[in-house]
Formats: sequence, C-alpha cells, structure tokens
Amino acid sequence: MKLITNATMVVSVNVVRVIFANVSSGDVSPENIVQYVNQLFAVSKEQSIPLDQVPNYIKEKLEEKQRIDEQIKEADARLQSKNVSIETINEHVKLNEKLNEYNLSFEDIDKLLNVLVNAKENDFDPKKW
Repeated sequence: MKLITNATMVVSVNVVRVIFANVSSGDVSPENIVQYVNQLFAVSKEQSIPLDQVPNYIKEKLEEKQRIDEQIKEADARLQSKNVSIETINEHVKLNEKLNEYNLSFEDIDKLLNVLVNAKENDFDPKKW
C-alpha cells in the first residue's frame, strides 16, 4: 500500500482546483480533460519518464524541434545556393556547346564581342544585307 504525504495531497488538491476552474470556465470540457490526462499517462509510460517530468520532456522536444527547423532552413539555403551554382555551370556548358557549333571557343569571346560592338557602333543592320 502506498502512503500519500501531505505534500502530495496539497499538489493533488491544487491540480483538482485547476482542472475544476478550467471545466467551470468552459475552456476545456470534462471529456477533453480525461483525454488529456490519458495522453499524459501514455507519454509518461511510452517514454519511461515520471509523470511529473512530462512537461519538461515536452518543452525539451519543442526546443529540439525548433533547432531542427532552423537546421532545415539553413540546409535549404545552402541547397538553393548550390542550385544557383549548378544553373550557372549549366549555362556555361550550353554557351560552350553553342560556341562549338560555330567552331568558336571561350578564347574567341573577346574577338566576337569586338565584332558585335563595332557592328553596333557602325549601325550595322543585318536586314539590309
């Protein structure tokens, strides 16, 4: 047989008062209170932690979730920057392929730009040719 101490009795009375106040105010229905208490016992049992430590356990898990969410955001940002880098590389490869179609290389870009700038400065119109 388990003995109930005065301290345990005071805590129990206080818990009952809080529960009664919540039910009386209409914030929580009696059915929900029973459901919540059962969930607390289930968490306590499943996680092998004393019932009075469940609130701290939940707090720790919420903090852990927040840290994980932050890590996911950081990883997503890194992934986005890598995707930009991959897109840049792909554009470079496409440009190189296009230059190769005309037997040009990146070394010819300065010459090609010179031709284009001169054509623009001299109002070259390819439609007139």
